[in-house]
Amino acid sequence: MKLITCILMMFTALAIADDQKEAIATAKKHMAALVTADTKVLKTTMAESIQLMPGHEFTKEEYKLADEDGRKTGAVVKRDDLLRELLKKLGDRPKPSEERVLAKLARLEFAVIASKVGAIADPADAVQTVDGKLHFNLLEGDLLIKGAPDKGDFVLFQLRKMGKDWKVVAEYLD
Repeated sequence: MKLITCILMMFTALAIADDQKEAIATAKKHMAALVTADTKVLKTTMAESIQLMPGHEFTKEEYKLADEDGRKTGAVVKRDDLLRELLKKLGDRPKPSEERVLAKLARLEFAVIASKVGAIADPADAVQTVDGKLHFNLLEGDLLIKGAPDKGDFVLFQLRKMGKDWKVVAEYLD
């Protein structure tokens, strides 16, 4: 009986590790698509609605995705609205080369942050929430992934398995 339990635990650990690798791969793909405004890829990495956490780059007034409290409370936005604003903001600026994007991504270390349902995280810069922290609405099975260089600003992505794919349901970009 103990052998069967050990074998089951081993397979469970392997499945969790595989899920984490897949989620991290999705987070990297999502980050690269954000940098290049690749809406085709973003439609595959994002849920239909996404929570922009307080202090998120896209909650700035210039994006018009959040009301005046967006910098303190964040905002839930439709993916298509977010993508439209991203393209509008990019305008006619040339997209960065694949080389440049890969070089930027290579400087980021992506890892799953140990978290639980209702996780709280410190932001890269001060946010205007009551306690100055980010409050993610993690559900059972969700993963919180941090992409960060050695020091400085970072990104946080909350991913949820939807069908066979991981999707970003909340993010913090600074």
